[in-house]
Amino acid sequence: MVKINWENIPNNPGVYLWKNKDNEVIYVGKAKNLKVRMKQYFDKEVSLKNKLLVKQIENFDFQIAANEIDALVLEQTLINEYEPKFNIKIKGAKVYPYIELSKNKVVSVKVSIRPNKKNVKYFGPYPDGFSSRKIVKLLQHALPIDKCYGINSGKKCINYNMNRCLGYCFKEVSEHEKEFFYKKASEFLSGKTTYIKNKLKEQLEHFNETMQYEESEKIFNYLEIVKKIENEQNNNFNDSLHRDVFNFYEKDGILSISIIHIRFGNISFTTNFITEIENPEDNEEIISFIFRYYLDKPVPDEIISPFKFEWEEFLKSKVIVPQKGMKKKLLDLAFENAKAKYNSSIDAHLNKLKINSQANLFLKKQIGIDKLSLIEMVDISSTMGSQQVGAVVAFKSGQPAKNLYRKYIIEDVQKMDDYSSMIEVARRHFNRKIKDNLPMPDLFIVDGKYQLTGVKEVFEELNITKTKLIGLKKNSLHKTESLIKEDYEEINIKDQQSVYLFLAKIQDEVHRFVINFHRSRRNKEIIESELDKFKCLNADDKNKLFAEFKSIRKILIASEKDLRRVLTPKKTKLLLKAIADQEK
Repeated sequence: MVKINWENIPNNPGVYLWKNKDNEVIYVGKAKNLKVRMKQYFDKEVSLKNKLLVKQIENFDFQIAANEIDALVLEQTLINEYEPKFNIKIKGAKVYPYIELSKNKVVSVKVSIRPNKKNVKYFGPYPDGFSSRKIVKLLQHALPIDKCYGINSGKKCINYNMNRCLGYCFKEVSEHEKEFFYKKASEFLSGKTTYIKNKLKEQLEHFNETMQYEESEKIFNYLEIVKKIENEQNNNFNDSLHRDVFNFYEKDGILSISIIHIRFGNISFTTNFITEIENPEDNEEIISFIFRYYLDKPVPDEIISPFKFEWEEFLKSKVIVPQKGMKKKLLDLAFENAKAKYNSSIDAHLNKLKINSQANLFLKKQIGIDKLSLIEMVDISSTMGSQQVGAVVAFKSGQPAKNLYRKYIIEDVQKMDDYSSMIEVARRHFNRKIKDNLPMPDLFIVDGKYQLTGVKEVFEELNITKTKLIGLKKNSLHKTESLIKEDYEEINIKDQQSVYLFLAKIQDEVHRFVINFHRSRRNKEIIESELDKFKCLNADDKNKLFAEFKSIRKILIASEKDLRRVLTPKKTKLLLKAIADQEK
């Protein structure tokens, strides 16, 4: 156990890092007072779960911060960097969409799943992508925003003539005009529907009078969406505030967190997380979780929590700990949700942990390795004989670490040669790690004995000695049946179900990742080669068309309106003419 000279630990706010015997960061925490907080871990009355952490502490580090808020930000930065195994991980929850409203060059509204841009306003989250896309289309139809077929082209576009564009195409739009429609869109997304509803009613009346019945039906459907939004606001709170209700349930070191999302005063949906926790008696971990949760999400008007925390000003949200009334009932409901989620998920969660643990122990024993935290696997894809690529995936503590995934376009191998391509990818991958001083994997996996030989040569060439290397051997049914060690000794795993399932998870993930990368590259190659026939397009045009349509067929049948989303009006007409001439 680590020995600490407490006289050298300051009383400042800051962040502390507990490390194990391999100098690996196993826990990151923040403190108002570093000395007081760090000492608490070594109290005689510390919880049993906390003792498990303390037993592994062999070293430590700390960083002083100006205040507690800066300490919180630093804590999350270090957690993201080191991914310590004793910190709560925000994983496993469904990603919900937001609506993004901005007014940079143009007033723009769109669906986003990463609400983290600066100087942009976000609304949501919404329970599904379908409803959020419908609302975006509704706004684009009701207001002259986000619709211009040729910004700064010098002449009026078709949408301007239909009162659906502010004139970005041929004039300088005033900030006052942009601000007006930005405000109206913002009001609607905040629950004030009157202006948009009246605009849609005007459009409905016009289309009925001019017998444009298809457009009329579209507007009628948009008005039904408005009606639904208004009905959802007939709530018990009698306000339009957004609220998130946090509560949690813990048993045997497994923590279940439930968040009830209330939008416009009405329950919208619930988000749930299941994770391990080493010190459930300490609210600091839960507070850090809440802080991290909102690092890349808009913060609601109110956060309802089972306990108070002190950084409301930083979140710019009111934190409420209710004792009675409707908010207390919601807090109790969040607790019941968390408990129910625990009961329904615990068997699967524990089974996954058991599989990972058993596989980890077997691999460490058979391979002869003390630590098996970071595992990487490489794969090559050369389907249909072109655009050969490679990829490496990483698993940390048994879970995908997607921030460590890497893609490689094969550069030095001209023909389809998986062996040579594997060597190139391994050499580039580990050269980069050595150059940038990046963490080395404890175990590197390849498919097959042949590939093992190639990567082994790379390890010898680069003097990589701390990373163990194994190959996987498949049977006639293409199922992994044994491991091949660096000395080519084979270890049968047919009777090791946990090892088979653990390795299959890694194999499936690297195969999925490299195939998707290859498919994307090949689709782009096909589209670009097909588009070479159209001399009116430059390389940038082809890239934009690929990003928008994904296939050559969709480009060839696209309407003028759709093509103008990515091309200038002039190029759109040239392309449509060239497509028509080709079909003659």
